[in-house]
Amino acid sequence: MAALVVVAAAGACAEAEEAPAASSSPEARADVDWARAGSSVELEGWTVTSCRQQPPVLCVERDGRPAGQIRLEDLPSLGQEASNSPDQVQATLAVRINTAYQSWAADRVQRCGPAYEMSTDSPSVVTVAGEQGLKYGVRATVDGRVVERTVGYRVFRKPIETVIEATSIEPDGCVEPLENGFGVKELEEFESAFDRVAADGALPAPETFPSVRSDKPGSSADPRKAQVPSAGLVTEHRRQQP
Repeated sequence: MAALVVVAAAGACAEAEEAPAASSSPEARADVDWARAGSSVELEGWTVTSCRQQPPVLCVERDGRPAGQIRLEDLPSLGQEASNSPDQVQATLAVRINTAYQSWAADRVQRCGPAYEMSTDSPSVVTVAGEQGLKYGVRATVDGRVVERTVGYRVFRKPIETVIEATSIEPDGCVEPLENGFGVKELEEFESAFDRVAADGALPAPETFPSVRSDKPGSSADPRKAQVPSAGLVTEHRRQQP
């Protein structure tokens, strides 16, 4: 039977694990600008470049070769516009992460069967685009070998939530590999640099969504989505237009 570790994140922000903010020296900030095509930063042997604006994508290279992509999605209101409580906002982000974990796990159990062993990372408090946000992740193994891994960051920018994700899927697993996704090993090696990109990067202007009457403070629902994406946890992997 598939093993799943799901974080009970419905409590206050204190339930999220405290993690040190990603560190960047003043002369080597990972301040890539998502909204400016060609904006690029070199760090830890990786090159991260803003390569597409709709939807926003950062392309990652190592030694001049494509390694993977980082994707950004904005989600509709968290129902927290009137709140100035960081704890309340962080708790809501944690609830949404937990809900995404459950949706991802249910999808993989149905599609991949009991041999697909799944685990989730406890959300940790980190810096995201200069603000306090949460880092999360999921992992799936088959016969002890990692075949799927997603690492992501979520931050609240009134009145929307922004999600930044990178996903790796091995070709011989259950889920179809992404055309421009990381390899599992590459994403693991990139993760410390990814922390810095998430912390220092300049995000594009938030997307505008129509008002959703059902929004309630603390809601775990994502009113834009009806099901978990086919790859990754939250962000859509849309095919790039030529």
